[in-house]
Amino acid sequence: MAAHIQTISFRHYKAFENFRVDLDHINILTGSNNAGKSTVLGSLRVLAVALRVARKSKPERIIVDGTQVSGYRIKEAMVPISLENVATNYRNGNSSIGFLLTNGNSLKLVFDRDAGCVLIPESQERGVRTAADFKALFPLSLTVIPVLGPVEHKETLKELETVTSSLSTHRASRHFRSYWYHFPDGFDEFAEMVQSTWPGMRIQPPEISGGKELSMFVSEDRIDREIYWVGFGFQIWCQLLTHLHRAEPSTMIVIDEPEVYLHPEIQRKLLHVLKGTGADILVATHSIEIVSEAEPQEVLIIDKRKTHAIHQSDNRRTHQPHTSLRTRSAEAVSTTSISASRNVDHGMAAKDGPGLHRSADLGAYLKQAADQGGRKTSVPDDVEGLLGAECIEWKPEDGRQASLHDDVARAKSAALNNIVSAHTPVDSSQEWDSSQIELPKVGESTT
Repeated sequence: MAAHIQTISFRHYKAFENFRVDLDHINILTGSNNAGKSTVLGSLRVLAVALRVARKSKPERIIVDGTQVSGYRIKEAMVPISLENVATNYRNGNSSIGFLLTNGNSLKLVFDRDAGCVLIPESQERGVRTAADFKALFPLSLTVIPVLGPVEHKETLKELETVTSSLSTHRASRHFRSYWYHFPDGFDEFAEMVQSTWPGMRIQPPEISGGKELSMFVSEDRIDREIYWVGFGFQIWCQLLTHLHRAEPSTMIVIDEPEVYLHPEIQRKLLHVLKGTGADILVATHSIEIVSEAEPQEVLIIDKRKTHAIHQSDNRRTHQPHTSLRTRSAEAVSTTSISASRNVDHGMAAKDGPGLHRSADLGAYLKQAADQGGRKTSVPDDVEGLLGAECIEWKPEDGRQASLHDDVARAKSAALNNIVSAHTPVDSSQEWDSSQIELPKVGESTT
């Protein structure tokens, strides 16, 4: 029976002095730039390499921080991150990442000045002496999909080893045709996935010419084009489906910023495709479309200044007085704050007056706060990056600690076409006059 990663714990590792991420089946990581999302994904990239080593060899005795442990030494050339700046703020001592599995066993990656990168397995059942022991106690497999780019204009056939060693790196896009040349057995299933998710497009297997140059043609409206001459979005989509096809045996699929080059409609479709794989999913994204398509409990907000990732559903259950919406940013996105007004370019393009923009949920937040004595404050950078609109700090005069999300849900249908939210910087000490904005009160119907 497969095991799943339940918790990732960081200690003195890169941006995280002491940080924890509790995972579920679907995990959408969001947050501002430099918040630590890539650090979380990078830890799983290292773990994926370490798992491959452990499945093929016996553990050895290694001195780590002056203590002898049984583990696996991961060669620096294999580690997909730089080991020069692993420690938080260049501090002395070891850095570590712990992975607690659902079967009670755990894996620990230690970055030691002398021993380098070491994987230490810890089992509640028995010790690990052989590769077979490791496979039995740690039935975990990861597929890491890197940030993808357009395919090469001209691609010569690459060796199988070159293709497989680059699958989790930025070089994967350069070997797209070569991959399907070496793994033709699954191509028909892949082509069917392409056609079913992108109607009207039929992709054909790679062809090779005398000079080992590969070509792949795509049929659209009975016209064949080499894939390089098709749109970048379609190229990225084909690569994503290729990685998902090869990931079928995996217990977890990890994807970094899959929204690059993809139309919003395709971004929304991607999450449904990912859920259909049956694997655990971990996605790092800035895409409002992906976040808004996810369920509240699936969204985790990463902020390296905190001690743990914040589940959006946690924010929904426990709203504390005088709490900034910075930690509630993904909630506003996922409950259609911006996507609800898609007819006006996702709530960002159509102005309704000086400095005012349509945004159903944020407008309701502002109205609620104004009516109950809230005061204006500019949004922290991480919220501004996600929502692009001004939010508020609020404390109801009656002391009620209800979730704003529930209020927003009631106001959504009534407010969709006429709610506005302030977008211009203001003096944070200035009192808000709710009469300046004509909005229905939260929970009030306009019909």
